[in-house]
Amino acid sequence: MPFGTSYGESRRSKRHASTPSFIDEDSGDETSPMHPRIAAFYRVLTAQYPESGSPPVDEVDGSPWSAQLTVTSTAVLMSMVWSRVDDVAPYVRTLADQHGLVLFDPQNESVHHPDVMRTTPDSVLSTCDGSQADNPDPNTIKQTLRTLSQDNWFAVLEHGVSGA
Repeated sequence: MPFGTSYGESRRSKRHASTPSFIDEDSGDETSPMHPRIAAFYRVLTAQYPESGSPPVDEVDGSPWSAQLTVTSTAVLMSMVWSRVDDVAPYVRTLADQHGLVLFDPQNESVHHPDVMRTTPDSVLSTCDGSQADNPDPNTIKQTLRTLSQDNWFAVLEHGVSGA
């Protein structure tokens, strides 16, 4: 499951371990404090997979990050090196779920909602890589099928999973 971002201009936040802050998405100025769930997610994530002190991150031996993490008031944007996706992505998905955060994968435009936000869907589209779309519309089904590959080789659309 690829995790890459291309959100235009890369704005980096200066971080202080004792007072995490975020970048204001409108002005680009650093403000504080960041949302507690974002701060907790970032703290645990970087404890497991530390950021490099200076770019380029992809030259750091063993780092899963292909660029510095960007923390905004509403998100932690991360870009992973392809060689680490299989071991890091499931950890990130679990961590986001534990902190009640929504995870968006821009590579295949999939959204993973934490359990606390889920309702039982009428249908679920799942793929081999663990991506899941609840109550997918025809465009979501087409986009998901386009992500199939040798490593992500199947998709299952289940109807009537709500038990009703």
